[in-house]
Amino acid sequence: MTIVEQPGDGLPRTDAVRTAAEAFDIEPRRWLYLLLAYFTLHVAIRTLLSSSADGDEAEQVMLAQKALWGYGSQPPLYTWLQIGFFNSFGVSVFSLALLKNLLLAGTYLLTYWSAKLVTRSRAGGLTAALSLLFIEQIAWESQRDLTHSVLGATLAAATLLIFLRAHESQRLGWYISLGFCVGLGCLSKYNYLFCPLALTIAALSIPELRRTVLDKRMLVAVAICVLVFLPNGVWILHHRAQAFSSAAKFNVQDAEGLLAAYGVALRQLITAVLKFLGPLVLVYWGVFRKTTGQNGEALTLDDDRRLAIYKLFLKRTLVVVGVLLVVLVLGFRTAGIRDRWLQPVLIFAPVLAAAVVRERLDAVRLNRVVAVSGVVMVVVTVGLPGRIILAEQLNRKEALTHPYRQITQQIAGAIPESSLVLTTSRLMAGSLRLHLPSRLCVSLEDHAWFGDDQEHCFLAWDTEGAEETPYPVRLWLQNHGPDSDLPAEAVRYFTAPYQYHHQRQMRVGLVQIR
Repeated sequence: MTIVEQPGDGLPRTDAVRTAAEAFDIEPRRWLYLLLAYFTLHVAIRTLLSSSADGDEAEQVMLAQKALWGYGSQPPLYTWLQIGFFNSFGVSVFSLALLKNLLLAGTYLLTYWSAKLVTRSRAGGLTAALSLLFIEQIAWESQRDLTHSVLGATLAAATLLIFLRAHESQRLGWYISLGFCVGLGCLSKYNYLFCPLALTIAALSIPELRRTVLDKRMLVAVAICVLVFLPNGVWILHHRAQAFSSAAKFNVQDAEGLLAAYGVALRQLITAVLKFLGPLVLVYWGVFRKTTGQNGEALTLDDDRRLAIYKLFLKRTLVVVGVLLVVLVLGFRTAGIRDRWLQPVLIFAPVLAAAVVRERLDAVRLNRVVAVSGVVMVVVTVGLPGRIILAEQLNRKEALTHPYRQITQQIAGAIPESSLVLTTSRLMAGSLRLHLPSRLCVSLEDHAWFGDDQEHCFLAWDTEGAEETPYPVRLWLQNHGPDSDLPAEAVRYFTAPYQYHHQRQMRVGLVQIR
């Protein structure tokens, strides 16, 4: 590492030893404009690509019909934000895409600022931010169909930055911000809690950072965090069945022996971690493994010491995350951890990666990182809509090809304003509501949350791959309706061709039960 006594050593530099910052003009505003352009493009593509909703999108459209303190096994913050966007921009695909892409842009910016602070280099900040594109869950899956994980990752990135700012400034304002951020993080994705927990344990293990955690102002942060989370916490206490409704899918199945089950669960965890971080590691190995005869930007002695402390801090944070995940598997018999679940807890990896390679981060390597990230941007921008447009040729079933706009145009006249429309899935409920905003569209499993006092009530279902009256509809009718068997003449069917398909048709059954 090149170390100087002061910033700006005054030494002349030739073209062969230019630093990354000198060779690559990194103006924060230019980077911001590029970032905004990329995500603006994705908002436009998603808005124009399909008028239907994907799985997580449809769930949010349905849940956002009513503000509640809790929504089952997922925390409420994303839904609250979506309600605000719907109220501001209308119930539309545009509102869905705008919220998600603002959060994604925020994650990249927060990563840039954290890495810039850690490495004391704009080149380091840019490298870390672009490295997010080397993580499939963030570059591809977050754009395709994720909600809570996207928000959790954004707030995890914000937590790291605010903690570092609190450490360096020791100002009360940053501690207050930290409390709000952690409280909101707990309302975004429950596994986000691993983020502040790992940061705290890692910081306590380092004398230089320990004083930040043990500072009395941290009590203010904790109090604010508790107050922010308290309403949802009270809701969880009164709705345990709903809050933990999906916990069973993570339980270790020990039918073939407990040790074998633990082995499977640990293998799933390791696979998820490798899938999440593997591409990032491979890109860095390819870019930074060979020397180029150049060095990164010079550091002052103080900045070099800070860099060493922060690298140790981030390394220990990720180690603590790994230990906590293993404890979760072995101690709480948790299985089925997927890479998307890791998004809020491993979001720090690009910052650590940029810090580790800072000494080798010269102009040549920075341009390689930019080039690889540019290729990823093109692949994502072309691939995401391509998989929908070519769904028929690829023989794929995609939710965004459902012709809900055409279906709702046919059935709108049959359903009076303010009616309740019950569906067999959240996907259908949310997609119908996009085009029937004046009706309450709810899945059968969720209708109890939204009330049942509408004058008119309808049942709707997709007839593909199901009997004429599917079991969930018959069961609901048996418990709430006049009869579990519907006369054939009571059911009306509506058909429309799938988007981007020439042959495939969607057929929706509709019956009025009140």
